[in-house]
Amino acid sequence: MSPDTKTALAARLEAPRFQNGEAKLVAGLCGRYTGQTLESLPAQWRRFQPYIGKLPAQVGRDTYGLCFGASNPQGIDYLTAVEVKEAQGLPQKFRVAQIPAQAYAVFVHRGHIRELRTTLDLIAQTWKPEWGRPPRKTAIETPDFFERYTDTFDPESGSGAVEICVPVES
Repeated sequence: MSPDTKTALAARLEAPRFQNGEAKLVAGLCGRYTGQTLESLPAQWRRFQPYIGKLPAQVGRDTYGLCFGASNPQGIDYLTAVEVKEAQGLPQKFRVAQIPAQAYAVFVHRGHIRELRTTLDLIAQTWKPEWGRPPRKTAIETPDFFERYTDTFDPESGSGAVEICVPVES
């Protein structure tokens, strides 16, 4: 990406809102990705799609993308998930994770989903002191950040708002 493009995109990055998030139990399919295999992540969402809205323990309609190990040079684990009441009765291949109750900086990505990686990079590279709260290190079993897809996001067109929730110091 050219410096001019990065500057233009950074100007579009809205300041986050800060909120205290509630604990959530989520479950879904997990995959490991490197910089070279990240382009295959949409296929994981396609594999997960048939489960959305059909799990008896599912809570609500939102879907989540959780990133674990963002600073790991060997790659990240990415969980496509929905909130669930309990882990019992889920498909064997599902992974269950906890989104902890804590403070989050919530950024809104408004571009096409293919530009989400650029937004994530901009958040990491341009964290501003005026936002007031530094990012918080997370435990290995909790996500470094997560994406929340509400009913305003259209998976067919790849457009609509996506919330990116980054843990921050309280």
